[in-house]
Amino acid sequence: MKLSILILFALLILPVTAFGQSAPEFPHSLTTPGFSLPGESMLFGQHPDAPASMVSLKGLRLGVTGMEYLEGAKHPWSISGESVFFVYPVPLLSFAVGGSVDMMRGPEWNAARINVAFGAAISRTLFWGMRYSQISAPTFAPINGAGSFSLSLRWQPHPYFGLTLQSESLFMEQAYEIPMDRIHRLGFLIGQHNQLWANIHLSERRGDYQAEAGVRFMPLKGLYIWGSGGYGSLNRDFYQTGTGVVEGDTPSSWYAGMGITVSLGRLAWALGARGPNPSMGWSLVWDEESVLKSIIPDPEYAIMLDFSKSWDEKYHFKLVTYATRCQADYNCRGVVIKASDGHVGWAWAGEWSRIITRLRASGRKVLVYGYSMSNSMYAIACAADRIILYPGGSISLKGLSMTKLYFAEGFSKLGVKAQFARFSQFKSAPEAFTNLSPSKEDMATMSSILKMVERQFRIMLLKRKGMGHKKIVDLFLKGSINPVEAIKLGLIDGMRYPDQMDMESARMLKTRVPLFDPSGIKQEATLPGTRGVAVLLLEGEIVIKSSMTNFLTGSSKQLVLKKVSKALSQAMGDPRIRAVVLRINSPGGSALASDVLWRTISKMNYAKPVIVSFGNYATSGGYYLGCPGRKILAESATITGSIGIFGGKFSVGDLLRKAGVGVTTIKRSPHADMSSIYRPYTDEEMLQLKSSLKYSYFRFLAAVAKGRSLPLNSMEKLAGGRLWTGEQAKKRKLVDGIGGLSEAIAMAKKMAKLSSKSPVYLVYPAPPSLLRQLITKNLGIPLPSTESKAALKPLGISVPASLLGPGPWARTPYTLTIK
Repeated sequence: MKLSILILFALLILPVTAFGQSAPEFPHSLTTPGFSLPGESMLFGQHPDAPASMVSLKGLRLGVTGMEYLEGAKHPWSISGESVFFVYPVPLLSFAVGGSVDMMRGPEWNAARINVAFGAAISRTLFWGMRYSQISAPTFAPINGAGSFSLSLRWQPHPYFGLTLQSESLFMEQAYEIPMDRIHRLGFLIGQHNQLWANIHLSERRGDYQAEAGVRFMPLKGLYIWGSGGYGSLNRDFYQTGTGVVEGDTPSSWYAGMGITVSLGRLAWALGARGPNPSMGWSLVWDEESVLKSIIPDPEYAIMLDFSKSWDEKYHFKLVTYATRCQADYNCRGVVIKASDGHVGWAWAGEWSRIITRLRASGRKVLVYGYSMSNSMYAIACAADRIILYPGGSISLKGLSMTKLYFAEGFSKLGVKAQFARFSQFKSAPEAFTNLSPSKEDMATMSSILKMVERQFRIMLLKRKGMGHKKIVDLFLKGSINPVEAIKLGLIDGMRYPDQMDMESARMLKTRVPLFDPSGIKQEATLPGTRGVAVLLLEGEIVIKSSMTNFLTGSSKQLVLKKVSKALSQAMGDPRIRAVVLRINSPGGSALASDVLWRTISKMNYAKPVIVSFGNYATSGGYYLGCPGRKILAESATITGSIGIFGGKFSVGDLLRKAGVGVTTIKRSPHADMSSIYRPYTDEEMLQLKSSLKYSYFRFLAAVAKGRSLPLNSMEKLAGGRLWTGEQAKKRKLVDGIGGLSEAIAMAKKMAKLSSKSPVYLVYPAPPSLLRQLITKNLGIPLPSTESKAALKPLGISVPASLLGPGPWARTPYTLTIK
């Protein structure tokens, strides 16, 4: 589209270059988009970046453009004509192809020129392209078959600034039996929708020169006015019938041009004129993804957020992104949330309660509907304008509870012996495998956490109009509540079937607007090199390497050391990324892997701000990863802390003997098979284990003390395996504030001095394989996921995958789920 502007301007502004040059130096291809914006061409005729910019387009581009001289050709090289072109960036690959057919009319001849072009990205800021052009003029033999190669480079370190270089007739191919002159074109551009540009053109053999500059501004959305002027001269060799090759010189002179462009979204139209040699040009360009702002007012709409799908950190990130876009877009009137009847983690619930509150404060309406809502989902809904329930549904508010399993007797019956060493009675992690019930310390910890989460639960419920503390207590005693009773109690605003929700949303918004799936709403393209914030979603247990135990033990997500390290290095080395947000939702895992990642994150924090956001839990190794962050945010209901180390093993010798399997070990030293799972530790080996764990434990304490700027001698009161809620952790300076992923991203942008509209790049987890993306994008066929959704859990016992690998471990081997 901007191509339309620019190509048109190109054709209009340059009297000496016009639509083309002389027959020997025929002009560059009109397929070239230009470098000022993704897919936008320059406001001048020669497009110094030529095909180097094609890869910046986000989709197919088709166009037609024309140029006409109004008083006849003043010079043999004043060529009028039309051109039809296309550009196609290959999806997911960093290259593009393009081509055009140019119909040209000279003073004494007609011809066609065929152009083919290729462009590719060398890096995120450097692009190159090449083009081959050939003239077909069967009735004019001197130029028939004349061909030419061009090479172009574009460097765009910032979305509002770029430099380009193009060399045409690269090999000085012959026409008229004389070599065509190699021409070099250098240009720069500043700005985006309002632009300033300049370029110079020089030829090697004849000494032609040209200098020009131009501006473009947008007085109204979708309406662009542009103009340019320049000074130069051309010395040309051209063919004259009956005479042959002659020289034709153009005296040095000034020239100027101006025009307008109107964008209708994907379609842009431009018209302009130039002088003193009067001519007019026009262009019509269609883009698969619009480039210019549209003069047509954007339609109002509402978005649908589906909370009923399987929820993880990546899905949470998408939903937060959609809600943030709605809040920033004036045309987004509201949000309709499809509620889940299942449990939503309390950290997620707390953040969504705030997000809905912010949406309403910004003037958006929020409606939540579903057939059943339990504790956390109803707590989210209480922040909305309206709550709608299916006639056959229910509200279930039974208060909070938490359950923890203890496997000691089960292991004993199987013949499995669990031996673990730990520091402090509060590091209760091994108790799940060595005890039949919680210790006094663990019981106190769980009771305290449950009390704090219930306090947050009540605060969220009180956002519902008419809700009070006494009413909450009464609701907890009622349990399940049917829709009719829920309306009487003021818990919901009405009953509707799914097919009636469209009318219900229109009633809430007081107008009928389309209800969109936000994933299908196209956003303004991110320009090459745009500075922004990187987000890494670190969810799952921390392991040194992945293994089949991931499937056998039911662990659906793992943070593999090598993969996470690679993602951190990518974020640290990418010049676009000015700050990093680490979203941590992890119970920990391998102490060694946690320590290595801690070191990488610490180094990154010196180079650029690292903001850490804790999800539902960030315990032990999960906290280890976050403690070097410049700022740490947690939800009130986040479970964190558990700063401690434990180690040990499961020995299965008795199990094997019960199964009739004999085990024989030959060794040359007493402790050679100390780590063997076929026998338990000796007393001496347990002392050795505790000694090695002591070293790892104090490394953990020192890392936290350094990251949180706390005295080392005060750490024992905060560590020792103690668990804290986010609110408790804030009082103890283990986190800096209460907030979620959206607040962490906003803080990162502010700390990096970026605009609130700066892009957010999801760096980890990595996107699906290239083949998967290609098939999904081009054919619309979603491939089955390679991640196991079901897991083998014999006898109901789930052992974390990291505990089956080498210790020591900085992990909570169970996840506290509060429902």
